[in-house]
Amino acid sequence: MGVVHLPDHIRDIIARQVAEGRFESEAAFIEEAVLRLADDVDAAEPELIAAIEEGRADMAAGRSTTIASDEDEHRFWASVRSEVDELERLRLPPFDRVPV
Repeated sequence: MGVVHLPDHIRDIIARQVAEGRFESEAAFIEEAVLRLADDVDAAEPELIAAIEEGRADMAAGRSTTIASDEDEHRFWASVRSEVDELERLRLPPFDRVPV
């Protein structure tokens, strides 16, 4: 493959991991990092494809929002924020009600 040039801050991370005994060598660190990244990418791909297919099915069924103006965009994001706020409210009790 050839030589790979890494920025100093990345080389420092690798050197620290090796010095702390977490990896036998710089090459072992790089190998583990690449394998983990490949696993993450492989694991995420089916989820991404499923989300795309779900979005396409929603659009085909007419479950979509047309944003034709700045006002439409503002309304859309306000509704998204409202939904997120409601989900957070349902999942997380207010701090003043958390038993200690």
